Amino acid sequence: MAANNNRFLTDVSSKKLFEIKNSARFYQQLGPRLIRNLSTRVLSLTELAERLVALAHHSHSIRQMEPVREIAALLTELNVPEQYRRIGNYYHALYLLSQGQVGTARDLFDRVAAQGPRGYRAKAIGCIAWSYQAEGDYVPALSLYVETATTALHSELYDPFALAVANRNISIMRSLAGDHKGAIDLLESSFPLVRVLAPRYPQEYYSYLNSLAVELGEVGRVDEAERICAVTAASPYVGAYPELIQTRDEIALKKPRRSSTVALSSQPSVGASNVFSISVDRNTSTNFPESPRQLPEQQARVLSFTNWKTQMSREPLVKPKPRVSVGQMTRKQKIIRIVDLVCNEISDEQLDSILQAVERIAPDEKVKD
Repeated sequence: MAANNNRFLTDVSSKKLFEIKNSARFYQQLGPRLIRNLSTRVLSLTELAERLVALAHHSHSIRQMEPVREIAALLTELNVPEQYRRIGNYYHALYLLSQGQVGTARDLFDRVAAQGPRGYRAKAIGCIAWSYQAEGDYVPALSLYVETATTALHSELYDPFALAVANRNISIMRSLAGDHKGAIDLLESSFPLVRVLAPRYPQEYYSYLNSLAVELGEVGRVDEAERICAVTAASPYVGAYPELIQTRDEIALKKPRRSSTVALSSQPSVGASNVFSISVDRNTSTNFPESPRQLPEQQARVLSFTNWKTQMSREPLVKPKPRVSVGQMTRKQKIIRIVDLVCNEISDEQLDSILQAVERIAPDEKVKD
């Protein structure tokens, strides 16, 4: 019967569903398709119920809850075997839970968990657990998730899908308690099961990857988380599961920013003939905070010898000292001053005047030829 369900979903072009932006188009095709099937051959009520269950599962997987409500009503009102009525109760409870009618939904889930088909009992317990988790009541939620996993592993009630969902939600409980490593360990151990379920339950596969990416980001394994997000963000479920994009964006914010360290260049900078690059990286093991401004490349200044000569030719080799009055000079300073004046390039006439002045001041001194 499962093969028939798959053929039916293929027949109504479910693989092209995500190419149709208005999802109502898909469900508008269901009525005519069912009528054509009924006109070509007689369908038993059991076959009809099987197809309706497959449609309910598909609608729920893409979070189209109004079709879930309508299909659930059909299953409970048609004269179908009792097990399908119970399945109708399960999907009706899912709809009520999506509308916030938690109490009524729990009552229906309780009935399915106690008397429903074997493949839905563990699922129903898991949904009750999720209802407590959504309310922030984590203690009963965790207890019920453990019960879900135990029930799903029972030989007569084996439900690998319910087990995978329970493990993912238990990992979320661990994460909320701060045990991110424990959450990752549980998720990684669940991967073989989720991978096997992926063809039939692709939405759970992407939800699993999303949870794993969140936990990897929490422990600093950002590169791994980014690679996972590249897969989830490209899935056809992003329209129905916006948390996939939200996780990708949050992981991107966790990625370390590029360091402002400038690496040593082996080639001289082009366009700057009188500069060369140097590295400011003195210790590559040290992470420096990124500057709020984008700094230009660090460069060392090199003097131009031609410019230096031109500049120096305009400047005196000995800068003039502040002029000191004669009364403030020492004897030594006075002699040095006189020698400086005489030694400067002066004309012969100026030199004769200086000599005549000295002779007048010191007349008794004899001047030898």
